[in-house]
Order: sequence, then structure tokens, then C-alpha cells
Amino acid sequence: MKRKELKVGTYNILHGANYPKKRETGVEEIDLSLAANAIRSLDLDFCGLNEVRNQENVEGLCNQARVIAEQLGYHYVFARAIDYMGGEYGNAFVSRYPILSCQLVPLVFPKEERIKGKYYEDRVLLVAEIKIENTVVKVIATHFGLSEGEQQLAIDTIQPLVKDCRTPLFVMGDFNLMPDTTLCESLCGLLTDTAIKGEGSLLSFSSFDPHMKIDYIFTNDLVETSRAFVPEINTSDHRPYVAYCAIDIE
Repeated sequence: MKRKELKVGTYNILHGANYPKKRETGVEEIDLSLAANAIRSLDLDFCGLNEVRNQENVEGLCNQARVIAEQLGYHYVFARAIDYMGGEYGNAFVSRYPILSCQLVPLVFPKEERIKGKYYEDRVLLVAEIKIENTVVKVIATHFGLSEGEQQLAIDTIQPLVKDCRTPLFVMGDFNLMPDTTLCESLCGLLTDTAIKGEGSLLSFSSFDPHMKIDYIFTNDLVETSRAFVPEINTSDHRPYVAYCAIDIE
């Protein structure tokens, strides 16, 4: 066995929109190189992506995960959460290491339990396995809903995947949860928040006025975190969240 250092990220890319331009002019322009350049500048080994489109009939809203991966020379998978404007919308994962498998686990809050006046959106867990030399690493990338019921459903769905995992595990994404909430605390009972090694505020939203910590990377006990931080990158409405971690590999 030997120790392997990894740079890991999660990034809500706002479907590749040039956020500074949209903020300044109100005009939305898709520029996927902004997300790719952010990942490249941070030298991430792999990264979960939220708010990703797969809409081949609209320029810029193509298979965005594929385009970003091609710009990086990485492997990728996309997980559809919903159909949207003639295409698909969901999460993605890009990795410089080979992706062995990908499973999509739907997160659909029962319609009969939805509270009138609240916003609900079907979500998904992207569960991928990558191979680093001879060691398999599992990654779960997701984007939680806004309601407490959706968030509890997501945590309940993640729980057995965590308990059954015997390999290094990363659970990442935009969780729409602040650290002092009961639901976030329940996640910390299942996994370790890389924020324990955090530098700075770790506030990731919004990118020009960061005042909320809602983007996270959690790990199991086969991963050791040495550093976590939020870089000052504001090309999306979220800033990326980054953790430096180590695992034992064969």
C-alpha cells in the first residue's frame, strides 16, 4: 500500500453561463471554457458538477459534461435528473482517472406529500466508481432539493450507500443546507465533512457576495483530508469547493 494525494472539487456551474456578464448586462452567454478553466487552474483530479445541461439542439446547451471533459482531457459521466426544454438537466462528474461504472439513483419526493406553494424538483444521485491504479474509489455527486422533505429523502437514500461502502468514498455537491441545520448535522453523523480542515470562511454562494456555505465534500474514514478551501472564482453564481485528500492505494 502507498499513500495517494488527491485534489477533489465540487462546482455548481449554472449550466455554463458566464455569470459576471449576466450579472452586469442581463445577457446570458454560455461559455463552458469558464468551468473547464476553473477545474484546470485548481488542478483537480476529479470534480462533481451541478446544474449541467444535455441539450444537443441548442448551441452551448449541448452535452455540457462531454464538452468540459474534452477540454480537460478527462473522463466524464452525466446523470439526468429531469427533462428540461427539449433536453436533460442534472449532475455530472469529470475525472482524470478512468470511470469504471455509473449508477443513477432518482430522488423523487412523493407528489402526494408535497406542500402547496413550495417548490419541488426531481433530483438524482450520480454514483460513480473510478480506478486509481489498482484501487476503486466511489464518488456520489448530487444536488439536494430546497424543501426539508426532499433533503431528508436524499440523506435517507445516501445512508445505505455509505454504510455498504468498503472503498474510499466522496459525497459531494450543492446540498442547499447550512452547517448549523439538523439535517446537515445528520449527514455529519454518517460521514466526515472535509470542512474540518477548512481554511477561510468556506462560503461558496453567491460568488460575488459569499454568505452561505451550501457546497460540501464529505468522505468516509478511508479518506484523510489535509486542506479544504473555497477559491475566489466567480465565473458561476457558486464558487467551487475544493479539498485536498489522501487515500491508501494498492
